[in-house]
Amino acid sequence: MNILFISDFFEDQLLGGAELNDAVLISHLRDRGFTVTCINSPACSHVDLQKTEFVILSNFVGLKQEVYDALVSDGRYLIYEHDHKYVSTRDPSKFESFKIPGDQIVNEKLYKNARKIITLSSSQKKLIVDTLGGYESKAHSIGCSLWPSETFSLIKELLSGSRPEDGTAAIVDSRNPIKRTSAAVSFAEQNNIEYDLIKEPDHKKFLTKLSKYKKLIFLPGVLESLSRLYVEARMLGLEVLTTPILLGASYEEWNTKKGLDLVEQMEKNVENALDYFVSFLREQKGSLPGMFRYTPAGYDPENEKKKIAFIGKFRRIYDEEGKARALEEQGYEVMRFDEDSFNRSTLNNLDALFASPIEAVFFTKLRVPYAKEVVQFAKARGIKTVCWVPDLYFGLPRENSLHKESRSAMFEADYVFTPDGGPNSRWLDQGINHFLMRQAIAKQAVEFENMDKKIDILFVGSLNKAIHGSDRSNLIKFLSETYGDRFFWAGRENTHSYRGRDLTKLIASSKIVIGDSVDSVGYWSNRIYETLGRKGFMLHVNIEGLEEEYKIGEHLDVFTRGDFQQLEQKINFYLNQPLIRERIATAGYEYTRERHTLSNRARQLIEVLETE
Repeated sequence: MNILFISDFFEDQLLGGAELNDAVLISHLRDRGFTVTCINSPACSHVDLQKTEFVILSNFVGLKQEVYDALVSDGRYLIYEHDHKYVSTRDPSKFESFKIPGDQIVNEKLYKNARKIITLSSSQKKLIVDTLGGYESKAHSIGCSLWPSETFSLIKELLSGSRPEDGTAAIVDSRNPIKRTSAAVSFAEQNNIEYDLIKEPDHKKFLTKLSKYKKLIFLPGVLESLSRLYVEARMLGLEVLTTPILLGASYEEWNTKKGLDLVEQMEKNVENALDYFVSFLREQKGSLPGMFRYTPAGYDPENEKKKIAFIGKFRRIYDEEGKARALEEQGYEVMRFDEDSFNRSTLNNLDALFASPIEAVFFTKLRVPYAKEVVQFAKARGIKTVCWVPDLYFGLPRENSLHKESRSAMFEADYVFTPDGGPNSRWLDQGINHFLMRQAIAKQAVEFENMDKKIDILFVGSLNKAIHGSDRSNLIKFLSETYGDRFFWAGRENTHSYRGRDLTKLIASSKIVIGDSVDSVGYWSNRIYETLGRKGFMLHVNIEGLEEEYKIGEHLDVFTRGDFQQLEQKINFYLNQPLIRERIATAGYEYTRERHTLSNRARQLIEVLETE
């Protein structure tokens, strides 16, 4: 049987739980005689479907609409569900008692028309049944993650070795915010628990390191479908200090087991799960009427979309995904290449990048191995290179990366777009073809909520004296001393702590949002667009040129940098004028939605590329 396996990433591109699960399944199916072709979701087209008999759909965030429609139309696919992609947040824990509101349900047609929905845990299956309704016979829980036999052998070997004597706990040192490393550290410190932060990209070495501990502290930030980390720790005999309500594994009958008993249980569950996949797929073989026959209405192979390759991070809309979607709105097909795994796999390297005819290579900071070769190879093929970066460089320590003798590869691009509104001659002196491109808010993030205004004055942002100097620290000190607990500083320790819907709610609950930017001619930060695009009332440091972007007093208001007497007068005025605040916030929101989204910026950028 010919199977097309679609996922956002694969094991050689990203070592996440979904990718590790998929790798075991793909290997097993090939061993059992299936022909399995792997393709990243953004790269898949309806033409790829026409070459296969059946599809296993894993993660599918990057799926093109034409492929989505083809799958729904034909129905010869199963969904191997790793999280909760039927929920807009991909996390049911955002909702009370995991009850998903109807307006938050997404991809319903895709689940409805699947031949099977295979989940990792029974709780995950129950949520699908409860949320979508009538899926009892269609959904099946395998009750485990998938591990290769070598992993079980290693764990057994580690169990037979010497066990730790002290009570030091392990905490996984992860940059992934949903793993909440900082929360685990706080828990350990508040409860006087000795801990070590452990980090090891090699899975075998990680398990070996983890086996040296008696405890693991793991406080997930989302509803984990099963959590490989939790189960691995339990198989190694560790006590896990966690939040059981957020672990799918905690609802399984086998959760009372640990050590060798749990290893043997997981070996049995994995064997049964793989047998289930094989049996189900073989059952489908006799009922398939040949290959996919779906072709999108109006499809013209002679008039296919122009392709753009984009190297970046695409897991969240506020990474490069927002820019990629904005470019797609301009009629381009965007081929996404993950920055973290670029040049480390056969599907995500220079050869794959230039395998298809592309118009341009886009990137932000081009933080990949052999970055200069990316630019050189593109230029040698006559392909435009475009750096679309959101940061200021001149006047900051990072300015060194512009200079010819130490230039970063990103600035070797044919076109460099930044929000620096200062004299363009500085860029020309460095031999860089620079264009001003203001920041913006992703169209998908333009939203607001009606909430009680519990916060009088809000500031969102970090404090880095090397970048912000004394201006910002003085501003925050003034706000804190003048308004006390009426002032809330979000991002004190981590400027990324409020993003997406969390930022929308924060702004919605605030009366006045204070804005500040690095003191640089013609530059202001993205906080303006992120705030106004969420219908926040903003009082921002006055910057020359800002009046050309927004109408002062109509879309937002400003104050003179360092003039805290003026700032206090304006804050007190607007705190007592809710109707005026609302009028200005609404006007700023509408104006931003119309003129200052990434879609607007992408249109401006393409015009430059087509006219230069």
